[in-house]
Amino acid sequence: MFKALSNLKTSASVALIISAFCACKKNETLPPLDLNFAYYPLEVGRVNIYEVDSIHYSGFNNSKTNYSFQLKDSVVNDISEGDRKTAVIHRFKKTGNGSWTFQKVISRTVTGQRAEEFIDNVRFVRLVFPPEAGTYWKGNTYNTLSEYAVFSIADVDKKLEINSMVLDSTLTVEEEQENNLIRQYYSTAIYAKNIGLVQRSEVNGETEITETELRDGYRYTMTLKSYK
Repeated sequence: MFKALSNLKTSASVALIISAFCACKKNETLPPLDLNFAYYPLEVGRVNIYEVDSIHYSGFNNSKTNYSFQLKDSVVNDISEGDRKTAVIHRFKKTGNGSWTFQKVISRTVTGQRAEEFIDNVRFVRLVFPPEAGTYWKGNTYNTLSEYAVFSIADVDKKLEINSMVLDSTLTVEEEQENNLIRQYYSTAIYAKNIGLVQRSEVNGETEITETELRDGYRYTMTLKSYK
């Protein structure tokens, strides 16, 4: 009987050691979790050029004015600290065949599981990781704008063609939305892996109760033209 118990204990010990060994080997071979930070690349030297089309509506004289120009975002510096990866972007503007003129400084950050953008002295949470359809968060967590601004992800890893460029993996973020009888406001951003922002659309203005066209405000679309 004692011999049987001894054998049982020995078998249990061997089984435990084998189980632990297998668990260790399994953990050692597991690939690192991909949070898809590639949707928000921050490497120095990146340059994205965008075409911008904008319509401004004036309720004062019932007119609308069209504007077309280009924007260039160049990542010029890395000021990361610890786990907080931050890039400095210089934005330039060009109208027609004119030359590029400096417009503003933007900073973009990936920290923890969120992507931030600091632009025009306002900080937004543009994206969260890993990005999954249906995920939502407060985009204005770090600013004093509307506390009800809910950002959400509508599509992930979707193939999309923009300006004759076929992008294998894109995701769409629907930012603050407000549509009623007298006001329209919404902003939508599309990001592509290893490129970043590829399109931003925004509508902000007032409408007549019986109409859907803006009476006062603007429509704005920023679309990727080239990148490197």
